[in-house]
Amino acid sequence: MFGAGAPHCYFSFGIRQFRLQSRHAVLRRKSTQSIPGAVQPYWGTLGVSKTTEYTGRWTWTPSSTWVNDLTAGWAGALGNQIPGDVNALPASPWTGVPPSGYGMNTGVTKAEFGAFPTILWSGSGIAPLGVGGKPGRRGPQGQLNIRDTVSYLRGNHAFKFGFEHVLVVFDDASTGNVMGTISFANLQSFLTGTYDSGASILNGNPDERQRARWYAGFVADTWRVTHKLTLTPGLRYEYDGPPHEVDNHMGAFDPSSPSGIVQIGPGLPHSSLYSAEKANFSPRMGLAWDVQGTGKTVLRAGVSLLSSWPGITALAEQTPFGASFYGPGNTLVVDNSKNPLNKVFPNPLSFTGPGTPNGLTWNTAGPIFPIGAAVDSCGAPGDVYPGTTQAMPQCGTFATDPNFRRPRSINWDLDIQRALTNGLTLDVAYVGNHGYNEAYSRDLNAVPVGTGYTPAVVAACIANASAANCKPSSAAIVAAEPYSAQFPWLNYIVRTTDGYHSNYNGLQVTLDSRGYHGLSFLAAYTYSHALDMWTKSSQGTQMAADPANPQLQYGASDYDIRHRFRFSPTWNIPGMKSPGQMLEGWSVSGVLSLQTGLPGGAIDVTKDDFLGTGENANNVVANPNGGVIEPWNFTGPRNAFATTNNPIPCFGKLSGCTPFVGTWAVLKANPNADPNFASCVAGVPYASGTQTFTLAEAAIFNTGCYIRNGGILTPPAYGTVGNAGRNSFPGAPFENVDVSLSKTWRLKERYSAQFRFEVFNAFNHVTFGPVNTSDPSKGQNGFFGVATNTPDNSNPVFGSGGPRHIQFGLKLAF
Repeated sequence: MFGAGAPHCYFSFGIRQFRLQSRHAVLRRKSTQSIPGAVQPYWGTLGVSKTTEYTGRWTWTPSSTWVNDLTAGWAGALGNQIPGDVNALPASPWTGVPPSGYGMNTGVTKAEFGAFPTILWSGSGIAPLGVGGKPGRRGPQGQLNIRDTVSYLRGNHAFKFGFEHVLVVFDDASTGNVMGTISFANLQSFLTGTYDSGASILNGNPDERQRARWYAGFVADTWRVTHKLTLTPGLRYEYDGPPHEVDNHMGAFDPSSPSGIVQIGPGLPHSSLYSAEKANFSPRMGLAWDVQGTGKTVLRAGVSLLSSWPGITALAEQTPFGASFYGPGNTLVVDNSKNPLNKVFPNPLSFTGPGTPNGLTWNTAGPIFPIGAAVDSCGAPGDVYPGTTQAMPQCGTFATDPNFRRPRSINWDLDIQRALTNGLTLDVAYVGNHGYNEAYSRDLNAVPVGTGYTPAVVAACIANASAANCKPSSAAIVAAEPYSAQFPWLNYIVRTTDGYHSNYNGLQVTLDSRGYHGLSFLAAYTYSHALDMWTKSSQGTQMAADPANPQLQYGASDYDIRHRFRFSPTWNIPGMKSPGQMLEGWSVSGVLSLQTGLPGGAIDVTKDDFLGTGENANNVVANPNGGVIEPWNFTGPRNAFATTNNPIPCFGKLSGCTPFVGTWAVLKANPNADPNFASCVAGVPYASGTQTFTLAEAAIFNTGCYIRNGGILTPPAYGTVGNAGRNSFPGAPFENVDVSLSKTWRLKERYSAQFRFEVFNAFNHVTFGPVNTSDPSKGQNGFFGVATNTPDNSNPVFGSGGPRHIQFGLKLAF
């Protein structure tokens, strides 16, 4: 043993490695070999991943009042998602299994990008053709963390201060969509080559090696002011350096440059992706007060200002930093053809269909995707590749706000804990936080809602509400884009910026009982409400329907659970001495879980462009960020659309719905000609007889509506935003009981054996998880608003809502 006051040193080191190899396919190989017409097994992905953790720690105690704790570690991952038919160039002849090719020229010439293109079906439940996964080469990815903390005791103070350094390594080659994607409404459209929502393909080299460095320092004190009162003030400083690419393969949108796109990297004129914050201080204060000095009633409170490091992939997005840019009439504005960057930048190309600008060649001779010579270019509408008649597409680009600010949150809590008896404690707490400066995306080239619905389009739509007549004007949208004149070769300019906000307020009550005649329990109830403007798990994107009014996004969070109750008792059954200890060491325990469900909504995220902005449509070009969310309209009680496992009755042209009877002319003049159409129109939240009301009728006629228990869901009138909002319908509640019976044998003083009999979901109660889809345009066949899976579907662990499971276990302790 060391003597008092002598320096102490401790060392520890650890290594952990994990390797996982899995194969994911639409159907397993054995089930497809003997089933004619089944999706082929090689249209799946082979996943191989490896994670490694290295940790080391050195603790030095030079005296009884000083302690230095230095830790360092690396947590990294390597991973590949490889298509089952990789290296199968589509243009090569079809031989072997998996085939060496498919006898169709898609335009892809790189063997490592070879695979059958992904064919999607938007209006049916047909499984996609081609690889359904997201291939890519990832790694090494991870973080190297070094942290040093010094603790110092002086009087009534326990000081702690230190620093932290994090190196972020992100090597990635996301090859998703390098084989191309085309969407069709149905098999007939596929055979005729009539695209549904266009097509897209990733061209160029997606390899990237990104790095970022984060620094932090902190000082804190635990100050025992009196024997009743303790304060814990603290201050943290953080600096996050903007990410950069090792080979300077990174770009940004800059409206002051000739092309709108500049290369970013150390040593270049534009050296940084954004201006890092240099005064990011986060203060915090905590309080603990023993009210009576007896330890029976304690009040705790705290408040803090926190910030988070933005994800490197959310900021360092793809831009056409190496492209050549052509203006109207094939006028070369910026020539990067001799620049090596022209061949390396990832270039997402989007197309709309045959016979239109940027169209595809839908035949086996191809090339289907125009990615031949001189494709590393962006052109204005109507431009063609030099020396060819092949349409040159506009380019979409991601961007980062040069004044991007870190997301922040103010957190506070007030807690009162009371010892009612020696074995019974009551705890009541209020917890809240407010987030601001939260990251989101917006299209800088977006137009106001309704722009595409010009007077001519509106008149044609009202006269004859066909899908073609009610299609917004692409020309009007392009003409209104803020940067269409300055940068006609760019369509979407999706910028990551800050400005969203969120709130959480919760009342938490806990009752803890210990050791009352062998009975103990923990009961906890939470009443809370979480609201935000976007949640990571939201279906669709974080882009607002109306950029001029992003507050329309504000609503219940995807994780909003209003009521949550847990009761977990344990009874150590009194025993007595008996042979084999059979009448002692028994205990029974359980967990009762009750909570309200996760909310759902009615958010259209597919190809419909009710807004008339082109952000979500098949009439312009696919948005590189996936589009925007488009709320529908709802009237009636919100609980009418509470999540169940039964389809919501629907009417109209949506998949699986009861069709309307009658032409547009008949139904417009007399909605009662079809009672179902009249019922749908009754839910339109606009004044009857107005132009907007008629446009809403036309939207219903072209799509449909849902009706249940007095609630009516209808599409928004063309050129408007619906009122349903995000997550406005209650989800299916969660109810579950788990029970456990255990028996323990004591074997001498150091050994024991425990047998356990455990039943998860003891009553086999059926509980449904979140809805299959919140997109009403999917129709009844798309399971809108319907839950068909139990909560454990995506997280198959015991006690999470699956069917009854029975488990036996034996544990030896020594």
